[in-house]
Amino acid sequence: MPHLDARLCMLLSIVPLAIVPLVKEEYEKTSLINNGITTSCVKGTEGNNFASRKHGLMSSLQVLGQFSRLLSPPPSVVNAANSAASKAATFISNLRTGSGNLGIPNRNDSSVKAVGNMLHLIVEACIARNLIDTSAYFCPGYVVPSTPSKDSLLVQESPWSTFMDGAPLNSLLKNALMASPATRVVELEKLYHIALNGSEEEKSAAAKILCGASLIRGWNIQEHVVRIVVKLLSPPVPPNSSVSGSGSPLIGHMSLLSAILFGVSCGDIVHILSLYGVIPEVAATLMPLCEAFGSLSPPSNHRSSISDETSVYAIFSCAFLFLLRLWKFYRPPYEHCLAGREGPVSSSIIGSPINATGDAHQRPILPAWEFLEAVPFVLEAILTACAHGRLSSRDLTTGLRDLVDFMPASLATIVSYFSAEITRGIWKLVPMNGTDWPSPGANLFCVESEIKEILASAGVHIASCYPRGMPPMLPLPMAALVSLTITFKVDKSLDYVHGVMAQALENCAAGVSWPSMPIIGALWTQKVRRWHDFIVLSCSLSPFTQDKNAVTQLIRSCFSSFLGPSVTGGSHLSANRGVNGLLGQAMADQGVRLPVAPGFLYLLTCRTFHDPHFVTDVILKLVIEWANKLGNEWACGGPARLRSGRLSLAAAVSGVKEVANLGASLLCIAGGVQLVQLLYEESLPTLLLSAGEELGGAGPVSNILEGYVMAYMLILSGAFVWGIGNTSPAYSSAYSSRRARVIGMHMDFVAGVVEGKISLGCDPAMWKAYVSCFVGLLVSFVPTWVPEVKQLTLRKLASGLRGWHECDLALSLLEHGGPAAMDAVVESVL
Repeated sequence: MPHLDARLCMLLSIVPLAIVPLVKEEYEKTSLINNGITTSCVKGTEGNNFASRKHGLMSSLQVLGQFSRLLSPPPSVVNAANSAASKAATFISNLRTGSGNLGIPNRNDSSVKAVGNMLHLIVEACIARNLIDTSAYFCPGYVVPSTPSKDSLLVQESPWSTFMDGAPLNSLLKNALMASPATRVVELEKLYHIALNGSEEEKSAAAKILCGASLIRGWNIQEHVVRIVVKLLSPPVPPNSSVSGSGSPLIGHMSLLSAILFGVSCGDIVHILSLYGVIPEVAATLMPLCEAFGSLSPPSNHRSSISDETSVYAIFSCAFLFLLRLWKFYRPPYEHCLAGREGPVSSSIIGSPINATGDAHQRPILPAWEFLEAVPFVLEAILTACAHGRLSSRDLTTGLRDLVDFMPASLATIVSYFSAEITRGIWKLVPMNGTDWPSPGANLFCVESEIKEILASAGVHIASCYPRGMPPMLPLPMAALVSLTITFKVDKSLDYVHGVMAQALENCAAGVSWPSMPIIGALWTQKVRRWHDFIVLSCSLSPFTQDKNAVTQLIRSCFSSFLGPSVTGGSHLSANRGVNGLLGQAMADQGVRLPVAPGFLYLLTCRTFHDPHFVTDVILKLVIEWANKLGNEWACGGPARLRSGRLSLAAAVSGVKEVANLGASLLCIAGGVQLVQLLYEESLPTLLLSAGEELGGAGPVSNILEGYVMAYMLILSGAFVWGIGNTSPAYSSAYSSRRARVIGMHMDFVAGVVEGKISLGCDPAMWKAYVSCFVGLLVSFVPTWVPEVKQLTLRKLASGLRGWHECDLALSLLEHGGPAAMDAVVESVL
């Protein structure tokens, strides 16, 4: 299951860590308040408040235990869940027998083995952060004993106990420690000391252990592992570096750096580092590594860098490619280069190694930076030769393969160059016929049919792209890149190469003027059949990178699935709606389960939408359209005495809030601050000024609901990205000034219309409903935004509200304007 480790990290480590400061903040606030009242009561009051918070968390966990279907653990963490449950069973058993060691199993008690689920892991995570205590073990139904086997009665000693007792780090102990997460920080600190001061073998072993299960599944201490791993990427200068003559003090840490770099490049670790917010720190440590090892020449007998060997080229390549992978985590969401998902947990590098009997003098022995500088010229020469028939496609693919074999970092240059050439669109098309270039064969039509079926189940319909009887065509650089990737073999130790290549295929495929991902998917499903379902699902995302009509259909389907069927086709209330309708109820363990929820596809593709203006406009117009439908449904029917079955006005207003919530959520997920800023500054004002067909319902109720839904969406989307309170110091420089500027500009626009200096084309009832609702939500839910607005703007808007007989709302707006608005408040009262 892709990204499972990152999702478990979010659930079992990030969420508990986020709860800790909330509880601590409430504790500190209570302390300050009580200090002003009476010192003698402070301690008791603080304890009661702190206990009430913990009691609330405990109650929530008990409620969570009722959702058994949600708590079934993925196969990879079943043992961890059972261990957590057994720990609770052991604690209860030893407490009843009077054992002093509450955490040690009783050999005579078979009940210490228990069946666990995700709840047990969540509870252990909360206990580790001191959010709750072991009283959670006594909740009804928490411990479910399992039938003991002969092996279960044997108490196995933890490998970490063996390690802490001083056992040497031999291969057997190293493998055991890599597979079992550490439980205490002191164990991590010992590993850190060995990684810096041990022998070369010990340094490598300690680094690999830190990047193993402790980093991936050590949820209770994961933030400490992350800190140590990042710290090891910048090791201290060795004492003897001044006399080594190596040219860089980092040479003395090659075995350590090699193990760390190859370790963090595997699987979901890059996502885990991103969740902990250390990507800038990691990037800052990688740049000097690239600079140092990229400036050194390899030994004359260097042959290949395709595995996690300790060599200059290998360390440079891993650091350089990993740095490129980090770039996608900090690009604007709607920019395309390296954006989107990770590719399949899979293929890496070359199937056939470089011929060891080749002439060593034919291979350059240069510093990596000089080597990479020459690669674009080589690529241009071989592509040109192939295009003119002077180089066969087979020799082209073999040459590219040998290049990546010798210097894996050259893959970055290959991807960059081919991507640029594909975008230029000047290269001829080549047939993927199985003679010159690999052929997807009949598998292409099977993959295309499955893609269309998946999309249709989510409410998106696309046309067929590949006529039968003709081989599919690709531009020469795209064909060369695809041919290179399918020569790769499955090798987990080289995920650092695969992680870049997977993104490169999606990025380059999006640069082609017609769909090419089905061809890529068909070739890869032929190569690795067990990945068929995942590859097809990945290819199903490709239409949304180019086809605006597909994007529109997907967003519309998200609204329909969340809000229920069309009002003309049935009741607004439906069982198959809400979150279940939007995101689906479960993922299939094997294969793709139809129908695929539209929200699921939206989450996977929204960061690859190219046109932010288009996406913002589509979401806004659909929000208004659904509000219009709600108003029409309320107004439909015959005389009042016959309308008992119609939608009530209260239900219509509640529906408006749901519509706005969904629209704001889809907008923020797709583009965050950028799209919200577009909504405030351009999309909504333009829509109000244009008076197009999107605005204006069939009656006054529809007009009012349209005004309400725009106000709710605007406030919600702003609150999602800027927060509802005072901006925290960590984000003050990034968001405070932007929030003040964006909200100020929109308030200036509203005040200008109210003052009569700007003419609108929308219905007056809709405009009045929008302004009244927007200001009401502003002063009620986000009052901290009001002082950021210019005083003159507040006065103009308050004056307009009084003209609409909204005197209380006008006064409230001025009251929240800060000390500078007090004169206006007095004038308003008088």
